Amino acid sequence: QEKQVPVGGLQGIVVLPAYRRKGVGTGLIDRFLEWCESLNLDKASVAVAPANEAAIALYEAMGFEAMTLILERQN
Repeated sequence: QEKQVPVGGLQGIVVLPAYRRKGVGTGLIDRFLEWCESLNLDKASVAVAPANEAAIALYEAMGFEAMTLILERQN
């Protein structure tokens, strides 16, 4: 069983289309990771929709890996 450690969580970011592919998303994630480090958090997580391939590629390029599966149901 994995030891429980505090995790910095990011529910996602939104970058307006005119500013995409200009380093804005990378900068936002860098600041999030700096914030996590300033709080001495050993882990950081981000939530992203499986269909958002561009965001997944960005997060993976920044060292994130798929670790958790969350299932949802509409009532």
